[in-house]
Amino acid sequence: MSRWRQPWERVDIDGVRCHLQILDPATAFEMEPELVRVLGETLALACAAPHEIIGAVWRSSVAGWIDTAQDLRTLATDAHAVPGAATDAIVLLGRILGTCLTEADLRPAWVISVFGRLIYGRLKVNGEVVETAADYAALNFRPMAKWQLMAAQIKQSFGPLWLRSPYNMRSKIPAPSYGVPQPKDVPLAVRWADNLARLGSAGSSREILHEWTPVEMIEVVENAAYQAEFERRATAPARSGE
Repeated sequence: MSRWRQPWERVDIDGVRCHLQILDPATAFEMEPELVRVLGETLALACAAPHEIIGAVWRSSVAGWIDTAQDLRTLATDAHAVPGAATDAIVLLGRILGTCLTEADLRPAWVISVFGRLIYGRLKVNGEVVETAADYAALNFRPMAKWQLMAAQIKQSFGPLWLRSPYNMRSKIPAPSYGVPQPKDVPLAVRWADNLARLGSAGSSREILHEWTPVEMIEVVENAAYQAEFERRATAPARSGE
């Protein structure tokens, strides 16, 4: 039984119907900068939104145009932003991803660690949750299945986030500290959850961390920030005596 209560999504891995649970917010926002740093923004975004990107490339003649993750994000959200006729998307996409893979720092120890954090406790096969490396080995999946699972987890957990605009895949804008040191070893998502619970967005921070998806948290955080700034500007004249 998973300790989390995020939604489970169906995935077919190595010919087997499986279910993969979306990452909890704390794990997702802890891993996000590391995934982007190691994979690179372009490859990370290609994993997170493959169908949108393939479709956009298919509809657009963009050879030599895609250079950055922002280019891919533009294509994924607005294919018509790039002029030109249809081209050989498969060859083009293969060239892009091939270059990304050669530049990615995919060390074996890192892959093993990240696979465990993304998958163990969140993969269900034949109704049983895969908790450990031994559980996974007993499935006798082919080696490629690990990459399929990691890509599937990146897609379902980060795809809705990384296609949001504006959204920074690499870092979050720090809030003013007013000289107060931030608590050590407390994830940003935990601080967000605590503040949102105080605002009444949920019954407790635990509920947010254990039930909400990462994109749900970001949506509520962004809305709370908007409301706070709106109220600050609305009351500023009264405070200044105007």
